[in-house]
Amino acid sequence: MKSYEKRYDDSNCKEPESLRKIFIGGLDYRTSDESLQSFFEQWGTIVDVVVMKDPITKRSRGFGFITYSEAKMVDDAMANRPHNIDGRTVETKRAVPREEIGKPEAQATVKKMFVGGLFMFVF
Repeated sequence: MKSYEKRYDDSNCKEPESLRKIFIGGLDYRTSDESLQSFFEQWGTIVDVVVMKDPITKRSRGFGFITYSEAKMVDDAMANRPHNIDGRTVETKRAVPREEIGKPEAQATVKKMFVGGLFMFVF
């Protein structure tokens, strides 16, 4: 099976794939599809998992993707950051399709916003 082929049938999923997919960066080069799935399935049913590999050397490129069956599972996985896989703290964020990168609305589906520099009041 080629790494870019779907491993499971997700035709019954009601939400678009873009809302159910996360990017995982900073992976150890030993991390496999199986170990990535084993770690992230604690937050829900995974319909696709892939550690991206160099087409020539077949060595990991240090990042991958997980697609869940429901968007809520992405929210649960994101809420439990930071993640430590194979001894490395990895970066997880919602995946943005290539065709949407650079568009202002590309991040419109993100449900959280960072607000820094707030003064803390004590009551």
